[in-house]
Amino acid sequence: MFTIIEKGGIVMLCIIALSVVAAVIIIERILFFRRIKSDEEKVIENIRGALEQNHFYEAIAICENDPSPISNLMKVGIEHRFYTQTEIKDAIMGAANLEVPRLEKYLSALGTIAHIAP
Repeated sequence: MFTIIEKGGIVMLCIIALSVVAAVIIIERILFFRRIKSDEEKVIENIRGALEQNHFYEAIAICENDPSPISNLMKVGIEHRFYTQTEIKDAIMGAANLEVPRLEKYLSALGTIAHIAP
């Protein structure tokens, strides 16, 4: 194996380094998605139940206890419940625009590594 690295020279060392970085990014993303994974149907059902009883603060608390992007967007919608439909939509779109970078974090670097390494 070391002869392959020696024959490959600096290019092989770069490929190995990029492979390690890619593996770290993949592991980090797996851990992130596992951490935010929740039973969305159950959370939505609990939120719906609280909202049907006009327990808005309870619904917000449910959203805060669940770190998923969907519950974060629902929380924004509940917090803006007294606004017009257009303002609610804009607030949720703004929150969604904040969630997307969290979900796509490091993916551009991973794509670049995947493109360069071969």
